[in-house]
Amino acid sequence: MKKLNLNIVAAILAVLAIFGLVKGQVVLFLGLLFLSGMILGANRMMNLEEQDPKDSIKSIKKSNIKLALLGLVFGVLSNTGIQVVDLLASFFFGTCFGLIAVNFMFEKSNKN
Repeated sequence: MKKLNLNIVAAILAVLAIFGLVKGQVVLFLGLLFLSGMILGANRMMNLEEQDPKDSIKSIKKSNIKLALLGLVFGVLSNTGIQVVDLLASFFFGTCFGLIAVNFMFEKSNKN
């Protein structure tokens, strides 16, 4: 699949997850969000593998800082007390730090 298609699939799964939550299907909601996050991580790993190793190290450092700041913003938003905002912000908080973990795994695998 192309990169754009993976992002679209992840977004569609996230929308379906929200729809599942509205219908009261919590297991479906959690499962689809989990799959959506995994697809975003796989997409990030494919992007890193396609780049030149020297360029990817520079982009990883910049990306980690951006993702950490964005993750902190979503972490603060996840404590607003508004249920839907809390839930979605928590998902994006976890996704941001999950993508940082993907970056670290890629860095570690390239050093060996």
